[in-house]
Amino acid sequence: MTKRSSSRRTSSRRARRHPRGLRLTRAHWSGIGGLVLLAAALFTLVSLVAPDRGAALRTWLGVLRAALGWGAYLAPIGFGALGLWSLTRASARPVTPAGSRVLGAVLLFLTALTLTHHVGGATALGGHGGGALGRLLSEALLRWLGWGGGAVVLITLAGIALILALEISWAEVIADVGRLALLLIAGVRARLAALRRRRAVRASAPIQAPL
Repeated sequence: MTKRSSSRRTSSRRARRHPRGLRLTRAHWSGIGGLVLLAAALFTLVSLVAPDRGAALRTWLGVLRAALGWGAYLAPIGFGALGLWSLTRASARPVTPAGSRVLGAVLLFLTALTLTHHVGGATALGGHGGGALGRLLSEALLRWLGWGGGAVVLITLAGIALILALEISWAEVIADVGRLALLLIAGVRARLAALRRRRAVRASAPIQAPL
């Protein structure tokens, strides 16, 4: 009995000497990250709309505009979406959008930034266009494909991004493009027919001799 009691006392003393540290689970880290991202979204939104910005807001907004250009105005949406996803990831009803939509939205955003600088050129510098990110991607396309090839690639990527983001099938896209082409052809034919009728009326009209 004395041995058991002494062993219990020694174990309790060791437990008191070495208390357990604070252990954060994955759910804790997810919640903390979500709150930080939501705070970043609000911080960015305030820096965009506040008429009187402090030094921290001006610095943060300058960094975003230099990096993303006009994409800085979409940064609160991105931070907020990531924050909600991280905050609810460990809950019973997590906010988890489809992976294809997320990929399409990111691809569309990057393509738009690149296309802005690709078309705007020098005017896209200084945070007015696609920012440093758009400039970097555009210069890579110019180096490898030239202006025309880069434009074709960007337009193609924009179409793919829209299909992924809106979850539209290729069959629907082809059908819609076909319908649009038929409407355009019908409009051109109607326009040409109207011009021919006008010319025929003018040609058949009697010419009045001068008195």
